[in-house]
Amino acid sequence: PEEGIGVVVLANTLPAPVYQIREAALDVLLGIEPQMPKPPVLVPLSHILRKEGVKAALQAYRDLQDQQSDGYDFGAEQFHVVGDVLISIHRAREAQSILEVGIAVDPEAAEGYGLLALAYLKNGEDELARASTAQALQRNPREPVALALHKKLAER
Repeated sequence: PEEGIGVVVLANTLPAPVYQIREAALDVLLGIEPQMPKPPVLVPLSHILRKEGVKAALQAYRDLQDQQSDGYDFGAEQFHVVGDVLISIHRAREAQSILEVGIAVDPEAAEGYGLLALAYLKNGEDELARASTAQALQRNPREPVALALHKKLAER
């Protein structure tokens, strides 16, 4: 705000390194050498996840982390974003797999458990949804998806 500049980044694909692109654009506008955004690790993992499942995708994640630690964004947030989008387009079964990898990547992220609970609920797996909701609320008692699901599941 002090400089009177702003940047808006729109993307038509997920995951997209929108935050990193915004930061790089701001750096350029401020005369700072920008850092190139790293591609999301979910891009190479998605094919493995689809063909070979969660266990193989986790192994590939670890291998990439060991062999190309500077080559990818390894953050769990990308798994949450894609999982959330898949749930919203009625592909909750696929979302489950992606969210399971995200939870393995960051087992303390309440958002992953909340979204996994939502995917379970959409797939009619109420008991798994309850367990995942409890995990989310244990990590963050204010996790919004888990709070909404907790109320919904209590009514069943």
